[in-house]
Amino acid sequence: VTRYENSDHPAREYDALQLQGSYNFTDNWTLGGNWTHEFKNDGDFEGEAGQSPQIGSIFGDYPDVLPANRYFPAGRLDNFQEDKIRVWSNYLFDFGAGGALDLGALFRYDSPLTFSYARTFGLTDIQQELGEGYLSLPASRSLFFGERGRGEYESIWSLDLALQYAIPVWKTVEPWVKFSVTNVTNEDGKVTYNTQIIPDTEGPLDEFGLPTTYDLGANFGRATAAGNYQIPREYFVSLGIRF
Repeated sequence: VTRYENSDHPAREYDALQLQGSYNFTDNWTLGGNWTHEFKNDGDFEGEAGQSPQIGSIFGDYPDVLPANRYFPAGRLDNFQEDKIRVWSNYLFDFGAGGALDLGALFRYDSPLTFSYARTFGLTDIQQELGEGYLSLPASRSLFFGERGRGEYESIWSLDLALQYAIPVWKTVEPWVKFSVTNVTNEDGKVTYNTQIIPDTEGPLDEFGLPTTYDLGANFGRATAAGNYQIPREYFVSLGIRF
């Protein structure tokens, strides 16, 4: 018999401050920005992936075999980001019948995302004995070393520039062309990287026979795929007509 029921044990807490403002220096020059500061984005369960509802979860399974502090620790969730800042400015050169030239700049700053020191690890002999009353036990689970989210990747920043020229040709018909460059300085910060660790089975063990120390994997801290880096410099050209 399989039974599904709700649980109020998983916990997530979010607390943040968001500021936003803009200022017009002149009729043609605007400066604006926003800043989000997260004080807390904690929990003991990451939750479901987007568009992937789960029927049942592994949270709280086999509580006498899988201690919560090693398999479901509380701490910062994967999407915790202490600061996210955007500052932009636009200046419009109005040439009347000769059209208009709009210059824009956008500065982005993102604090590091977090990761946990965890590794898939099989059950120990002690855990197998504790779970003898179960019909079956999992072969392995993700084992945590320390609180959730205690590791951090790198902070990143970039500067984007854009130039748009539009000229009126007849009544409200106005062709325009836009040229933009993202990440002008071609920053290459690592948004994520390899976080593999190797549990030290020769070191101290807890009461469940689980290792309490670990070694860093050979590629720990290294980018192993293009997606580990922030998006490099890109150029865009757009054409359009307003009417």
